[in-house]
Amino acid sequence: MTQFPRADRTHTLRSARARGIEFGIALAIALQLALLLALAARLGTWIDEEYALASTGHGIATALVRAQAVEQQPPLYFVLEAAWRTLNPSVFFARLPSVLCAGALTLVAAGIARRLWPESNPLWFAVAIAFNPFVIYAGLEVRAYALALLVSGLTWLTFYDGFMCEGRRRSRVWFVAFAIAGTYTQYFLALALPACALTLAVGGRWKALLWYLTAVLGVAIACVPLALSASHQANVLFPETRPWPVVAERWLTYPWTEFLFPASFGSSFSGRRIIFLRALALLAAGAILLARPRPGRRTWGLIAGAAAIEFGYVAIATGLRIALVAPRHFVALFVPLWAAACGILASLTAPRRRSSVTFAAALYAVATAVALATEYRSLAKYGDWPRVGAYLEGHARARDTIVGFPAEVLWPIARYEHGPAALVPLPRPLSFTRYRLEDLTLNSVEEAEVVLQAPLARGTVWLVTNPDCGPLPTFGCEYLEQALKRDARVVARRLFSGTLVRELAPLRPRSGAAATR
Repeated sequence: MTQFPRADRTHTLRSARARGIEFGIALAIALQLALLLALAARLGTWIDEEYALASTGHGIATALVRAQAVEQQPPLYFVLEAAWRTLNPSVFFARLPSVLCAGALTLVAAGIARRLWPESNPLWFAVAIAFNPFVIYAGLEVRAYALALLVSGLTWLTFYDGFMCEGRRRSRVWFVAFAIAGTYTQYFLALALPACALTLAVGGRWKALLWYLTAVLGVAIACVPLALSASHQANVLFPETRPWPVVAERWLTYPWTEFLFPASFGSSFSGRRIIFLRALALLAAGAILLARPRPGRRTWGLIAGAAAIEFGYVAIATGLRIALVAPRHFVALFVPLWAAACGILASLTAPRRRSSVTFAAALYAVATAVALATEYRSLAKYGDWPRVGAYLEGHARARDTIVGFPAEVLWPIARYEHGPAALVPLPRPLSFTRYRLEDLTLNSVEEAEVVLQAPLARGTVWLVTNPDCGPLPTFGCEYLEQALKRDARVVARRLFSGTLVRELAPLRPRSGAAATR
């Protein structure tokens, strides 16, 4: 039997292992894309997606204007999406770029793992990212989140190549390009610029820091045109209406509980399920701490970069008094937070560190499966608009009126309800040329009565609102509830996921036709 030299056998084993890893990463991406495509074909839209569909459905020039005037965001995603949708206007086709960006992010994650921890298996990092609930969420949105995740990942990947690990000149050029693209996709991605500088400083890469500051200057010059639009858009953000410590706590905790370990993911978690997942998170954290992490300078640099972005968010939220906090606002933190966490895992020193990591990974897999199953088992996004539309179409008659409050809810209703009832916005029709809270807000009881009285006199009114007087902002919903107590009685109510439909009849007979009906 032929005996191969030891070096040849080692090379063969390494090649087989490398091929196995590549196959595993490809399989993970294929399964991720299969899941995303299946859900993208089934899920209905929600309010934010309706905004994006309206902004990108009339050509590139219109998308460029509406991105800044209506969406209050940088224009890159909306311009690219508008160009894409010239090929096909359907919702499924509009979601395909986000699906592809999510799959590409998994490939980028594997590349990051190879750069930072070449001795580790990048497959596990790729799998963790591929099926992370937030990545799945972003991949199903007709919004900029998946593109922002991908550009953020590419920015950090080229940063590692160009400044932190290899010092490649070509990677530095690509870093500048991706950093500019990121800022033109979501303003918060610019937080990566000071974070990368801190990462180099803490990691002791002083010579690379000088090259980096030169690169950042080029990014800053290219992003000057965004400064004026950003300052104007900040004036229409939601104002603070809750105690600031409550809001600050959300800005500090959301990324950890939504990104690293899905202990409170999405809108479907409640009660015992949250307690169960948070208990799993504590067990996973305990297992990692017991394995005695000893981070080196590079890992401390990754931790410092993630912390800089986190506190950058808190500073911006404090300055602008932003009360509406959602995981999608933290896109800039996703990649550096995972990089820092994996750096900690790579620094474990206890003899049984492999079993600790395996245990923590198993708990993460359970939490991820629970999060995805809970969030998508009903095949409904927030608002559940396809079922709302089917319900209204099956019950509202020709003389009836469907009233939507705030007025923006009429957009998804119009997509999924095709019955004979008239659609009436409350308090007023929206002009899709700008976004102002006052256009959506009721200012008095009388303003609500003016809209409701004529439909109530003519027939049944189907009032579509949020389930509660909220969430932030309330848009003056207390005035609507007072008007209902004065003029209408609730005949029936139907609660959907994020939407309340009430069937209304006049509280007292009215003169004329309404009295003889």
